[in-house]
Parts: sequence; structure tokens; C-alpha cells
Amino acid sequence: MQLFTKKDTNTMKPIPGTLRVAVIGGGPAAMFFCHALETQRRLEQTSTKRTKNHGHNNNNNNNNNKQLSSLQVTCFEKAATPGGVWKSAAEAASSTTATAKNHHQHHHKPIYEELWTNSIAYCMEFYDYTFDKHFDGKTIPMYLPRQDVNEYLLNRVTRSCPNFFEKYFDFGVEVVRVAWIQQSPSPSQQQQNKKEQEEAFSVFEVTIRNTQTGQSSVRYFDKCIWAAGMNGMVSI
Repeated sequence: MQLFTKKDTNTMKPIPGTLRVAVIGGGPAAMFFCHALETQRRLEQTSTKRTKNHGHNNNNNNNNNKQLSSLQVTCFEKAATPGGVWKSAAEAASSTTATAKNHHQHHHKPIYEELWTNSIAYCMEFYDYTFDKHFDGKTIPMYLPRQDVNEYLLNRVTRSCPNFFEKYFDFGVEVVRVAWIQQSPSPSQQQQNKKEQEEAFSVFEVTIRNTQTGQSSVRYFDKCIWAAGMNGMVSI
């Protein structure tokens, strides 16, 4: 695993035509956000191809494609695998290195191995990936066991995008600090031309640590999404 895969986030200044988005956490919330983005990108690409095949030029499609392509999303997950609390305690322990355990003071509590949900199964079903598809039409119990839910969530995001996690996630990376930085123009700059005034900008400074090597570094993002529930927020 490479600690830094998005070189554009190594510079503090905003990148023209790019919206850098950091997502903290690798559980369902992060997966759902990236899945929605990936789905919309795929729909826009299909719509654009259909429009071109019919010899039309749709400016709305072009604008949507530009906006979607400008989003550069990086999800930081300190464990080696996705799933969040839906992983069993054993899975979470095996995917968390000793370095991460030493540094992380506020451990999340994963679901125990044999848990069965207390919510009716069909209340958890997604319209774009039905239980019939996932379970091949087999009859399912009224309440699903933890492992079935976890596998369902993971398969939903990877079935149409096999490289989903390689595309959006950085595993084994712990976020240790987030700061909001505002770079304002000096009084002298305010009296100068518009181009120089545009040097003012605001970014999120995200300090991360590789849980395998202990190496720390800083990345910069235009937007930051908290997707880790109650876990770790106090320490960050």
C-alpha cells in the first residue's frame, strides 16, 4: 500500500478544476458516499454516449460530467479492510496493526461475531441491489446475521466497480488531526488587482499516519466529510 496516492493533495493551494474531498472512515457511510458518486458518474457517461450517438450536443450533460470528474475523493481508513463496525471483533483485530493500537486511544467497538440484527431485513435493502440479486433468489430470515449484512454492503459497492476500494480508499492510514486553514490576503493585496486578491483561500489540513510504518504527513483538501460515527472525533 502506498501512503500517498493523490499527489494533488500535497499542495495547500486549491487546484483549478479539482475539488479535493477527504472522507474520514471506511465503514458504510464512506462506502455509500463513494457508491453514490460512482453511480452518478456511470449514469452521466452512459447519457453522454447516448446523446453523441444520436448526434446531439447536451450542454447539461457536459457540465455534469465536468463537475463529477472534478471530484477527487480519498477515504482514510486506519484498518486494513473496509466495513467499519460491521466487521467482527476478530476481523477488526486482525486488520489493525500494533502501531495503530498504540496510537489510537479511542477504539471503536466492532460488532461481535454471532450478532443478528434486530431490524427487519427488508428495511435494510437497497433499491439498486436487491436481496434477490445478492442471495440469488433464496429465502432469507426475517433478521439477518452480521456477516450477511457486511457481505451485502461490500458486494453492493463492488459489483459494478470491481476496483472500488482501490479507486477511493486509502487503508492502513489513520487521521490524527484536522485543521481548517484560512489564507487571507494582506491589506496591501486588498488594494491590488483582482488576480492577486484571488490568492486568498481556505483548506482543510489533514494530518495522517501510516499504521504500518508510523510515518506521518500532511494532506490538503477543499472539503472534509466525517464518516466514522462517534469514534475518534474527540481525539481529532
